[in-house]
Amino acid sequence: MRNGEIRVLEPSVPSPPLNLATLLGDDYNVDTVAFASGDQMLLYTDGVTETRDRAGTFFPLPARMRQLGPATPRELPDRLHRDLLHYSGGRLDDDIAAVAVRRPPWAPRDSRVLRVCRWLEAVSRLRLRPVSRRI
Repeated sequence: MRNGEIRVLEPSVPSPPLNLATLLGDDYNVDTVAFASGDQMLLYTDGVTETRDRAGTFFPLPARMRQLGPATPRELPDRLHRDLLHYSGGRLDDDIAAVAVRRPPWAPRDSRVLRVCRWLEAVSRLRLRPVSRRI
């Protein structure tokens, strides 16, 4: 999110699924994006966007984030989790991980680039189980 506008970041070049590049003899492409003062980014696993409602429709993340409105990085993952539970009728069938980060106005200039693929690669090494919390 930049200046209140939600934008979906797409990879510039397709890469193999995480942890499969070595098996396929391929490499990952690392994209970098400007991460300006005040920008906020939500990083998430495919379990978020592959959550389905009772009719089988995938979770429309950008539209839902616009409906939920602004949230702090601390609030956003919990709000997303509650919305996923509501959307899916309380049933999450896949592992889900999400982290929200915001670049503070006082951050040094050399921290303006965030390497998303490296973070996602690190997250993919985690062993996550479906979590259902009572809300």
